Amino acid sequence: MKKKLNLLAFVGIVIVLLGIVVFLIPIGTGVVRSITNPSTGVVSKEFYSGYDVIFGNKSISGLSSSTAFIVAFTLLIIGVVFQAIAAALCVPNPEGSKKFSGFLFFVGGLAEIVTGIVYLLATKLAPLPSASNVSYGLGWSLLVAAVAALVGALLSLVFGVIALRRKGK
Repeated sequence: MKKKLNLLAFVGIVIVLLGIVVFLIPIGTGVVRSITNPSTGVVSKEFYSGYDVIFGNKSISGLSSSTAFIVAFTLLIIGVVFQAIAAALCVPNPEGSKKFSGFLFFVGGLAEIVTGIVYLLATKLAPLPSASNVSYGLGWSLLVAAVAALVGALLSLVFGVIALRRKGK
């Protein structure tokens, strides 16, 4: 008797791994601050960590935490926990708990969408100090975290709906 590959459990593990990437990646450069010297036209750059932007950093003047980032990070935690529980429910009993797993995947995906969007809008939502000669750009770590969150959310939503539509438990 051959065992079937449990696609939902496999995708759940991939979704949880993407969620872990979203947690770890903001250690790198989240926002790049470009300062143009008006007299010489030389541009100097400062790099802020993604976690400096998310939680604020008192040592950097003018960089405080934002409610949007705190909410997004909290939703990320909730979403990944829901997705991990859903994936764990799919592993031991591939035929049971499909509807509940689908619901958890769906809710986790919705929570991760918010995180991905907030991370993409980091330069607009963060309370960054402004001046006429200062501009901000999104750094690689928040960009990668946002893409990973959105891909994980999309997978989670699609497979959550598939699991919810299945007949049976």
